[in-house]
Amino acid sequence: MPSTADALSTWYGVQASSQGSVTQVWLDQNNLVGTLPGELGTLSQLTHLSQQDNALTGSLPRTLMRLANLQHLDFSGQVLCAPDDVAFQTWLNNISTVLGPTCSPLALSSNIPNQSFARAHQITPLVLPEATGGVPPITYSLPPHALPVGLSFNAATRTMEGTPTVITTAPVPYTYRISLISIFMTPMVTMTETLEKMIPK
Repeated sequence: MPSTADALSTWYGVQASSQGSVTQVWLDQNNLVGTLPGELGTLSQLTHLSQQDNALTGSLPRTLMRLANLQHLDFSGQVLCAPDDVAFQTWLNNISTVLGPTCSPLALSSNIPNQSFARAHQITPLVLPEATGGVPPITYSLPPHALPVGLSFNAATRTMEGTPTVITTAPVPYTYRISLISIFMTPMVTMTETLEKMIPK
């Protein structure tokens, strides 16, 4: 009966030690899509991890930081990047060979001045700022329960539109959330300068 090490070594792109631990994973140019699975962080004896030139997206999972024996990491040639926080970058610096970009910080492309809308009048559609940097896909949201009655938000176009039906007595802040699919960075922007109050015509 074949040993665990022999069985693992028959897997495509996988090399294992004589003790049956996975030590190397080579999956370059395999048309891989989606995000890199966090379970790779459980391969405690892994020394080489290479998945360059695929179609992976997002950021490297933070679970990879458990790989204390990693010597070679290649994630280049795709929309995949390393988190830019100090802890992750410190871990990367301890790896002999690292090939692949660092994620750029997520930011807003512009600001929007305070807004005031007339009750019972359809507003000019308001396109909220697009995010720059980060890693696609990026999602946009504006909590529907927080919007003035009569207005709606289209996340696909980042557009707020509709006809307000209620008057507010004071400026009201709204939270515009820009989120990455990856968990390491979820900034929030308070819309105190995007939508403040509605006044009667």
